[in-house]
Parts: sequence; C-alpha cells; structure tokens
Amino acid sequence: MRISVDFETDSLPLCYRMAILSIKKEAIRKGNKDTYTCYFESQVSQPKPYASAVYLQNFKLGEPDIALSGFRLHFTTSEYDILLPLINGLQRTPTFTYKHYEFKRGAIHFDPEHRVQSGKVIITTLSPILIEDEEGHSLAPSDPQYNEHFNEISNRLSLSLRKHPLRKALRMTPIFTKKRVIKETNEVFQRSRESEAQYLYFTAYSGRFLLDGDPTDIQWLLDVGAGLRRGQSFGMLALEMEVNM
Repeated sequence: MRISVDFETDSLPLCYRMAILSIKKEAIRKGNKDTYTCYFESQVSQPKPYASAVYLQNFKLGEPDIALSGFRLHFTTSEYDILLPLINGLQRTPTFTYKHYEFKRGAIHFDPEHRVQSGKVIITTLSPILIEDEEGHSLAPSDPQYNEHFNEISNRLSLSLRKHPLRKALRMTPIFTKKRVIKETNEVFQRSRESEAQYLYFTAYSGRFLLDGDPTDIQWLLDVGAGLRRGQSFGMLALEMEVNM
C-alpha cells in the first residue's frame, strides 16, 4: 500500500531525514494517538512496518540548508493500522514544522501497485539500501557477504513483523548501483558525541537489482522496505518488472 504526498518549502536541513521522520510521526500522532504510542513511545523498541523515500524538487545543495521549491514524500507499508492514521493526520494538518522549517502539505496521492507473481524480479531503489555486518560496517552489493547479511536482516524483520521467517533465501544481484554516503544527525548523537564530528555517516547503495526469492517474501519487501533504518527514509523499493522463469 503506497501513497505519496507533496510539500512546499524553500529549505530543508542538509540532514533532512529527521525532519521527514518528524512529519510522519506528527501525522500518525494526530491520526491516532494509540498507534503513535505503540510505534514510537513503547519501552520495547520494535521495527516499523514501513519505508519511505524523498524526492527533492528544484534543489541546490548547501550547508546547513538545501534550497528547493518543495519535495514529494513516498511512503509504503503492509499495515492499514499505520497507513490510515498517517493519512488522517496528513489531511488534518495543512502545515508541518520542524525546528524553524515549515512545510506546507499539498496533494495526497494513492499510488498504483502491481502484486508480485514471480520469484524473480527487477527492482529499483527509491531510497538507498543500508546493509551492515555485525560490527556495523557497511557492505557493498559486490561484497561476497552482502546477501548473507541481507538475508539475516530481512529474516529478523520478518520474524518481528510477520512472526515467521522468510519462506526461502533471497538473493540480490546488482545490475547498476551507486554508492551514497548519507550525512545525518540527531539529538542523541549531538549530546553523546565525544569528538568534533558534526555528522553520523551511513554508506548505502541505490540502483537496480535482480531479486530472487519467494514471491510472497518479495511482495512483503516491496511493502515494508529492505535493509536497516527503513523508518528514516532508507530501503524503499519499486518493482520495475517481473522476469519470466
């Protein structure tokens, strides 16, 4: 289930993912406080059943701000209990604020979907996929251990959200990928940092992949996203085409 939402603004922070997260959280809170409490105030941290991506419009990178004319937020989830509060909250809120930034909410679009039937598809990333090993080191799609850790992360997510493991192992074969070094920061990092570092850095990858697996698992990844930090605008996928077996 996918929607996209237009926003008007003339600036975003260079590290804009926390600003986008604040929009989603505020919309869900206004849409249904119980849902907000379940996903964002629970004492037990739990993965979110969604992913998102942001398309900047007419932008010019700067520091600390990006100048632009607006952006479109893409959102996908497998759960109506989070989609409906999000939509209700968006409809009730014409303007969102984050620090000194202001975002005027525009049209909400319900995006078309194609349900996967094949066990082999070509996907495109709408936001970059972040895969890390046990020590927190980022892995490139060309790394021999990439699929091992992609499956470990996906399996943990499936056990948490679906209460069962993947039906079969997944394999991501890169067709074309691009390295993306993402700058980010948050209040916890700012309070705890012991060095002069201003940013957290995440090395993720965008591009096109051939994805093999069980069709149900593939559809589920399209619905909730892949990899780490999906709730922070990583790992949203789009189906490009199914490959005949």
